[in-house]
Order: sequence, then structure tokens, then C-alpha cells
Amino acid sequence: MEFCEQPLKIEYEYEGKKRASIFEMWVKFRDGSEEFREIKYKSMLQNDHENYDDTMRQIQLQKNGVDFF
Repeated sequence: MEFCEQPLKIEYEYEGKKRASIFEMWVKFRDGSEEFREIKYKSMLQNDHENYDDTMRQIQLQKNGVDFF
């Protein structure tokens, strides 16, 4: 298995402002498959957390891709 911390930064526009998101980790497994991983505290995934909306947007962008600058 191979891995790399913070391997990729993506930039996107949201509500007219440039934003950025950095993947936490890239992993290559023994079978050759690869994936990016995002690491969050469980509390950040609760809808009453102050950064919940930003966290969910970041996860969706990383899952679905964005138009890169």
C-alpha cells in the first residue's frame, strides 16, 4: 500500500468567491486501486455544527468533481 498526505488541492468558485479544498489523503491499495480520502471529526458531520454546510460542500465537491481553475 502507498499513500500521500494532502496530495491534491482543488480550487472552485462558490457564491462568486474563489475557494479551495485539499484532499486529506491519497491511497493506492495492493490490488492497484486508488482513492482519495477525506478525514473529518464526527462532530463536523452533525448538522448543528457551525461548519456543517462548508464541510458538506467540500465533501460533495471532492466526490463529484468541480471545474478546476
